[in-house]
Amino acid sequence: MRNTQRDFQHEFERTINAGDHEFFLRLIGDYASVSLKAGRALMLTAPSITDPQYLTALGAITCWVSRKTGTPSPGWTRSIRPSAEPVFLSEKLYPVGDRMKDLIRTETPPEMAALNVWIRERDLATA
Repeated sequence: MRNTQRDFQHEFERTINAGDHEFFLRLIGDYASVSLKAGRALMLTAPSITDPQYLTALGAITCWVSRKTGTPSPGWTRSIRPSAEPVFLSEKLYPVGDRMKDLIRTETPPEMAALNVWIRERDLATA
């Protein structure tokens, strides 16, 4: 299967349902990178996941990809609402100190910050 035709929706569903937080971070980087190369967000349908933080994060990253590529965001992202709690995805793996959180906040793209999702733009390629 060519990278631009990967089924990210199902890959995210399998990864999150398996509780593989480490691979989820890697998959986010893959999704962002492959989508940017394809010139559009490649996840046109929201994954069926129960973790609201992960769903919000995926919506935020999809909106970021759409802005970067100058393409409309997929319809499912319009129903994504800001997280009630700040979402630092790496906290699923290890504690993140206040100084690091401050750094992450200063380097987070506006689409993500608006949804209370915090990840540095440069980390999307290396997540």
